[in-house]
Amino acid sequence: MMGEPVEGRRWDIEKEAACFNCHKGATQLIEIGDSAATVTCTNCMAVRHYTIHRIDLPEKKGEFEDKSFRYAHDIWNFGYMDNCLNCGNCVENEVNVDERRIRTFCPGCYFTRLYEFNMFSEPRSRR
Repeated sequence: MMGEPVEGRRWDIEKEAACFNCHKGATQLIEIGDSAATVTCTNCMAVRHYTIHRIDLPEKKGEFEDKSFRYAHDIWNFGYMDNCLNCGNCVENEVNVDERRIRTFCPGCYFTRLYEFNMFSEPRSRR
């Protein structure tokens, strides 16, 4: 049973990876909030915006990778240590990021948030 998710919490994550836009290795700033998430490249300052699509508490862990989709970029899979927004336990939450979606997953209670790509923005000086 899903409890009352904690609102107003944001995860700020830094990930070294190749940018979806400039393709250079740089620190990617990943902000995951209640209703939206962003990925900002510190090299080109391009921002990918994602909006919440679904919050779920499945019976078992589902697969993140969509075998029918042809990925142009690597999927970022990593852990983020923080309190689960559902059960409140401090665990290493799984985070998955690809060009279409971001997923967070608590291995303790299976609380899952799925964000879908919404838009891309690039600073004017870089256009």
